[in-house]
Amino acid sequence: MERTCVACRKKFSWDGQTWPQNVLRVVRVGLVITPDPTQVLPGRGAWIHTVCIAQSIERKSFRAAFKSAENFDLSLLEKFITDETNELDAKVMKLK
Repeated sequence: MERTCVACRKKFSWDGQTWPQNVLRVVRVGLVITPDPTQVLPGRGAWIHTVCIAQSIERKSFRAAFKSAENFDLSLLEKFITDETNELDAKVMKLK
C-alpha cells in the first residue's frame, strides 16, 4: 500500500506490518486536525512525515488533503509536535 505525504508529496510504502516511524496519520474530526499515532481513529485520514509537519501547517496543506476551504483547528497537532519534541529533548539529555 502506498501513501503520499501531504506536505512534501513524496510517496512511501507499507511493508505489510508497520508504517515507517517517521510518518504520522492525522484525521479530520469536524474542523479539528487530530494526530493519530496509533492509526486507529475512524474517519478520513491524511499522512505526513513528522519532519514536514511545520511545513504543512505553514502551507495549509490540510485544506487540499481534506478537500475543504475551511480553516482547520491545528491546536492538537501543534501540541503533539511540542510534546514529541520535548520528549526527544529529554531522551537526548539523559544520554549525555
